[in-house]
Amino acid sequence: ITTTTTDWFGIVGNGYVALLQMIVMPLIFISIVAAFTKIQLGEKFAKIGFYIFVFLIGTVAIAATIGIISALVFGLDASSIDLGSAEQSRGTELAQKAKDMTASTLPQQILELLPRNPFLDFTGQRTTSTIAVVIFATFIGFAYLRVARKQPENGHIVKRAIEAIYSVIMSVVTFVLRLTPYGILAIMANTIATSDFGALWTLG
Repeated sequence: ITTTTTDWFGIVGNGYVALLQMIVMPLIFISIVAAFTKIQLGEKFAKIGFYIFVFLIGTVAIAATIGIISALVFGLDASSIDLGSAEQSRGTELAQKAKDMTASTLPQQILELLPRNPFLDFTGQRTTSTIAVVIFATFIGFAYLRVARKQPENGHIVKRAIEAIYSVIMSVVTFVLRLTPYGILAIMANTIATSDFGALWTLG
């Protein structure tokens, strides 16, 4: 009975997570490109574009730093939790990814950030897919600025297209976010049903 119930809850919970994963990469990409379309062209547009790129990469680095510091300061770890099978499986997966990253040299890790195949990165299959999409979107943004400066008519068409796509993506995001209460409820119910009760009790 429990298995059947969790399967049905999984449709809602896992479906909600899948929808979130569906919108993340398109949202990141179109938001960055749309930001470039709002830049007023001038003699220093390349410099401004460079600052935008640095800002985007910087915010990613700051977010990662805050996460690491928070974990260290508040002692956030799972060492005292009795893990169930689901937690152990996820922990093994994360440990393997960390091992793969540390096995590479710094130049290799930098190369991994580059979007060799943007379509693959849009699927989030690589550990560096998010940063790769940011870099790809930045290149598209610079390309738009170049077109807008040298071919204003085509630049205007591209801008209108980007704004239209942005509106559609934001509409999809709004729809998915409205499903949040139902998705969270299903995820919590599924987690409680499939996790080790002792681990949940330890968490309080």
